[in-house]
Amino acid sequence: MLSPMQHLLRGMDMHEAIVGTAVGFGRARSETGIRVQLALDYGRQYGPDTAWRVLDIAQQAMAHGVVAWSIGGNEIGHPPDPFGEVFAAANQAGLRVMAHAGEVVGPSSVWGAVDVLQVERLGHGIRSIDDPKLLNHLCKRGVTLDVCPSSNIWTGATASWQEHPLRRLYDAGVKVTINTDDPTFFHTTLIDEYRKIVTYFGFNADELVTLVRNSVDASFLPVDEKAALLQRIETEISALRRELDV
Repeated sequence: MLSPMQHLLRGMDMHEAIVGTAVGFGRARSETGIRVQLALDYGRQYGPDTAWRVLDIAQQAMAHGVVAWSIGGNEIGHPPDPFGEVFAAANQAGLRVMAHAGEVVGPSSVWGAVDVLQVERLGHGIRSIDDPKLLNHLCKRGVTLDVCPSSNIWTGATASWQEHPLRRLYDAGVKVTINTDDPTFFHTTLIDEYRKIVTYFGFNADELVTLVRNSVDASFLPVDEKAALLQRIETEISALRRELDV
């Protein structure tokens, strides 16, 4: 996730920044095999008019690994609905669409992101738990919630581990993934997050496997690459289960 307005407001050449990032990602892939691509995460507080300029940059940068379009920023007082036309244009251009919603604002923010913006994935989305009809809607639509447990505690989006709705979202059948948000800011790693959901929410081995599969299914990889990644992960999981007898 790259927040373009933080660069543009400083007078930086956004296209140059993206190309430079892509070169770094390419080097990492050649050295480690890890593939990284970009989603531009537009700050909704800057309004939909400026978003068109940033979307144009995103479209031009698709050849350099920009695969998705999102809105983030200050959710309070900035509902997703005014960005409907921008998201439709992003989708038409071939970008996958996602949004931060339902982190600190209630279900209305999630409804707008899902029904108006037509997103496939939601950053956080934890306030969906407050609306049973919304939970059912998310399940039917197959929308993924990218949940960041430690981040939600640090920011006060939820008051405590005991009150965090991750377990209830999972049990309701909503597709969720586990994420760090920002590892440095929130003093965590992805491995730490998996450990914490075992400790605080009692996730067992089968459920952890489901969460990993969800992350593959929700990815923006091409269909053939997604299938290959899933097969690789299933092979590794089977070997790990035999080794640990779980």
